Amino acid sequence: MFRKNFALSLTTAATALALSGCSFNASAYLTVPPEDIEKVASEALQEQINNGYVPILDCGDDRVKVRVDEAIDCVMTFDNDPTVLDAVVTITEVDGKDYKIFVKVADEPR
Repeated sequence: MFRKNFALSLTTAATALALSGCSFNASAYLTVPPEDIEKVASEALQEQINNGYVPILDCGDDRVKVRVDEAIDCVMTFDNDPTVLDAVVTITEVDGKDYKIFVKVADEPR
């Protein structure tokens, strides 16, 4: 069972693209689909955790406003473990279409 607190910060666009091999950026309206946030956070957490578990985030269905201090409540599970953890993804910095996020995962499962 996974019971560790992970917090990380990462930059989207060019830096995160180099790390994850995927493309994502804010639209002209400065919103992104929740799947973009889920994918970036999941890939970054998997690199941080590096324990064979694949973190799967569900951040709802609503588009995410790309603005500083925007907090997105998510649920994190794993592909091979029934553990369910709360996670909050916060946008910490915005520069045009680029943005940084910080992921805080709960210490204890639900």
